[in-house]
Amino acid sequence: MGKQIKVCWVPGHAGVEGNIRADELVKRAHTEGIARQQATALRTPLRILHAVHKTQINATAAVAALQRTTGGSFGRFTKRIDASYSSGHTKDLYNNLTAAQAAVLAQLRTGICRLNSYLYRISVTDTQDCECGLPETVPHFLFSCSRWIEQRREMREAHGEWWGNLSHAVGGRPAGMKGEGWRSMRTVVLATIAFARATGRLAPGGV
Repeated sequence: MGKQIKVCWVPGHAGVEGNIRADELVKRAHTEGIARQQATALRTPLRILHAVHKTQINATAAVAALQRTTGGSFGRFTKRIDASYSSGHTKDLYNNLTAAQAAVLAQLRTGICRLNSYLYRISVTDTQDCECGLPETVPHFLFSCSRWIEQRREMREAHGEWWGNLSHAVGGRPAGMKGEGWRSMRTVVLATIAFARATGRLAPGGV
């Protein structure tokens, strides 16, 4: 008791010793956390997973409300692939999935995942490229990476004429499509999730 704590701002990546150490620890925690999350997801009781899933749904609704009222940049990736992002359809989309399915879909809809395009952006990897040599983005992972040709066959059949459309693949309304009467196709979304899980490329419980 009686100790005083002073909080002050310091510029990042400017040679400040404590800040450099903190940055190293954050990167280490993120990398090691992925492996721990995979193991934890397999051991977590189903009732806890469902509780987490419901919390994610509430958070999604809160972010959607924030976007409507502030016009902020949060969720910019998701807004680009889902013209109905701020409507109630997002909650319905997740509520019709299991916790494990919802975790995978959330990664694909936000871009916050173990794909190198995101890991490079947060300085966890030295490159954004996939093992095939091209930038490992969500569209690349889903539609074109040569590493997942076999796993992709059933998804491609389920997507039909909409093959290659990221919005359609993850349950979003494509830009330019009228919102009235539009509904995401559950069979398409489930096929996308099944493909992602079959590759093992994404974290089961999210990053």
